Amino acid sequence: MSPTSRDPRKRARQLANLRKGGITAPVGNRRAVKHGGYAAVAADRLDAKAREVFAALAADVLCRLDGMCDCLARCGVDDAKGVLRVVELDLERRLRAEAADHLDSLGMTPRSVNWRE
Repeated sequence: MSPTSRDPRKRARQLANLRKGGITAPVGNRRAVKHGGYAAVAADRLDAKAREVFAALAADVLCRLDGMCDCLARCGVDDAKGVLRVVELDLERRLRAEAADHLDSLGMTPRSVNWRE
């Protein structure tokens, strides 16, 4: 903001549009909001969104992981010939890593940056 002039005529012209006791914005003013992209998100809205994302993950990655763990628990890690079930174990490992990555990015693990107590 530039300083006001010392010349009285120029200063009067500069201050002509300012009113004392002008209309103030009402409580909850949203006049200047354009898109809200930089607005602070309310904690309850953020928690609700995190629950939605977690539910979607649970329906996808976590359910597939549970199914794979159940299969390995029923069938064992070795097949009938005593050979290690490499494909199944690798898939379980990848599903665990995917689930851990998703949970970490959501701030749901102690090692995540956004972890809250």
